[in-house]
Amino acid sequence: MKVKSNLLNLTVTIILFTSCTQKDSDLKQIQKIRFDPSESTDGYLEKEMEDFYFVPLGTNKEFLITRIEKIFFTENEIIVTDRGGESIFVFDRKGNCKYKVQESGKGPGEYSNMTDALYDEKKKQLEVLDNLGKKILYYSLMGEFLYEKQIPDYYKLAGSRFYKNKGIYYFDRVQGASKDGRRISLYDEKQMGFMRSFLPIPKQMVNFRYVYHHAIDTYKNTVYYLPDMDDKIYKFSPDSIIPVYELDYPGKTKIDQNGPERLIKFISYQSYMNSHGHIFNLSHLFINDRYIAFSYQYKLHPWPLGLFYSKRTGKFKAFEWLRSSNNPDIGLSTIIKGMAGEYYVMDIPSSSNKFLPEAIRKNLTDSSNPVLLFFKLKDF
Repeated sequence: MKVKSNLLNLTVTIILFTSCTQKDSDLKQIQKIRFDPSESTDGYLEKEMEDFYFVPLGTNKEFLITRIEKIFFTENEIIVTDRGGESIFVFDRKGNCKYKVQESGKGPGEYSNMTDALYDEKKKQLEVLDNLGKKILYYSLMGEFLYEKQIPDYYKLAGSRFYKNKGIYYFDRVQGASKDGRRISLYDEKQMGFMRSFLPIPKQMVNFRYVYHHAIDTYKNTVYYLPDMDDKIYKFSPDSIIPVYELDYPGKTKIDQNGPERLIKFISYQSYMNSHGHIFNLSHLFINDRYIAFSYQYKLHPWPLGLFYSKRTGKFKAFEWLRSSNNPDIGLSTIIKGMAGEYYVMDIPSSSNKFLPEAIRKNLTDSSNPVLLFFKLKDF
């Protein structure tokens, strides 16, 4: 009995040591992204950008965009997801209209609502998440319906934003709506079976039910996640989640994810984050070889700010607006909607059309689809 007891103690000690060693190892991998939200400035296209150009998206009665949420790119196409109009539009790289997916309904090949959408680069197909129908629908780039898959136990295990990498779906859940109280769930694409989930939902947000835009990005076949009410960017594998970056800024305090507050509405959440000195509404994460970019809000600033962090130098740029020296009145929000190689892409609202270069402006009307701005940052 004594030998067995010693063996048991040794086994427990090894397990605990291994666990602690893994945690210490994970912590050592964390790189701090140091920035100061109060140092946000206006960025000028002619000064800050190595290159930039505009692409007007074509307009006709069949191609009317309500609100762009995501933009994807192929070698020959621009793909725009429009959740406002519950549609996906496909343009060529010059902005000419090509195809669309707009299949609202309850029949085969139709979706009750477009909860989210994505482009599968490997299979070259479009995918629509329908949370009411509890399914994913698949379409070709020419807008042809291909097939659909039901999502088992959707309301308990899946989520309202979805991403895909290497045959695995990553669902970002509506806060508080999950069966196991975690933020991210993984499903196997082939079998559409639930695999596992990660990261507890902060107790304050259990009844908040709010999910942010593009909080997940894929870089070099690795999935990264920027959760709100947190201060870290995490890296996924199918079996684990590891913090790799920490957001470090003046005035930040430790977030007590088990605090007594209960955040029911966005205004209470905003007030809580302001009073504790935190940035919030973290969204639109994009990672490439040079930069980590995302949007956030801070204190009483009424609109999101854009942050670009240089992986090479550790420096940052925080922009309130993007402006033009040639058109001083132009003011563009810095919310990135897509990335084409090293170019970030954002959409310009029609209210700013009058400030665009004459060659583009002369062909636009108040009912024209948005113009896309492509820009490539200079090294800093």
